[in-house]
Amino acid sequence: MTTRGAARRVLGGTGVVVHVGSALIALLCLAPEASADEADAPAKVTSWYAATIARSDSGFLLTHYWAKGPRMRAQTVAGGRFLVTIVNESTYYVLDPSTGSGVGIARSDLAKQGDALRARPFGDELSALVRAGGERVGEDVRDGVKLERYQLTNDAGRIQIWVVPDRHLPIRVERYVRSSSLRENVDYLNWLENPEIADSFFEPSVHFEIERMTYEDYVKRTMTERVGPAPPFYAHLLHGEQMAPSLAETP
Repeated sequence: MTTRGAARRVLGGTGVVVHVGSALIALLCLAPEASADEADAPAKVTSWYAATIARSDSGFLLTHYWAKGPRMRAQTVAGGRFLVTIVNESTYYVLDPSTGSGVGIARSDLAKQGDALRARPFGDELSALVRAGGERVGEDVRDGVKLERYQLTNDAGRIQIWVVPDRHLPIRVERYVRSSSLRENVDYLNWLENPEIADSFFEPSVHFEIERMTYEDYVKRTMTERVGPAPPFYAHLLHGEQMAPSLAETP
């Protein structure tokens, strides 16, 4: 997998917006400066990279994301444990590199239909929030950068999202879940457009020992046992998005 060449920064100026702690800073992008003609006619975005730091009462998660069309790969470190999620058009994989094992679950029809509704498999919280009835509630300035703020409040809790104007890329997501009083903050780092990613990056290595199952078998088994190295972190990509985004789901 390579991420050179056509990768483009997300914001104008000389850098990409990055969250570090509570500060927004601009880092120089490795991509070359676009010419005037390229700026007037930007390339269609077909692939993405970003990273997140998620903090909550229950722990800390660091995740790297890659996406190409509806396909996604996420590499997460949770409590010192390394887990890999791969989602392609047909299958949702949860893999544990430390044991060389994992599961491959056939995605539900509802999940596959939802691919057409999403701008990308990750970092699409705003679209889900708006579809569920959330709305723009104002603008905030963070370290000199103006961001739009969206919010959804219901019986389950509250979710707030700060996004880059016009591009609608999330920079920060805050969730509160009433039933558990859980609070979670997610900061997005280094948004990159059009990194070069081979299709094979969204398939598990042949060295993994993978237990494959239908979606129906997976749902039935989870009623009585734990299946796979970990539960699916991105349930909407396996089960399908319901009428409202899950305020409890950890990206």
